[in-house]
Amino acid sequence: MPKWFLFTLLVLANFIWSGSFTATSIAAESIAPTLIVMTRMVVGGMLLSALFIRPRNGSEWNLLKAVRIALLGLLGFTLPVTMETIGIHISSRHWERFQSRSNLY
Repeated sequence: MPKWFLFTLLVLANFIWSGSFTATSIAAESIAPTLIVMTRMVVGGMLLSALFIRPRNGSEWNLLKAVRIALLGLLGFTLPVTMETIGIHISSRHWERFQSRSNLY
């Protein structure tokens, strides 16, 4: 692939990633943060599950392997994203209170 195409994909991924914070902040005003996270994880899981439907290279899935992967996903991604979304929700409410008390805007 040409370098300009890869660079364009990198910039596009950066815009999507950074735009998710704004979208989460807007959504957190009217939707519970845990529902936002649950929706993001379910949609992401459905999109990525196609990669893990069948084992590759002769490796087989067993219960222990599935539990380890689920635990890593929960602790390494889902929990931090949940805390981030709750933080965005809390800071959005405090920012609105600050704006209503001050005459800055």
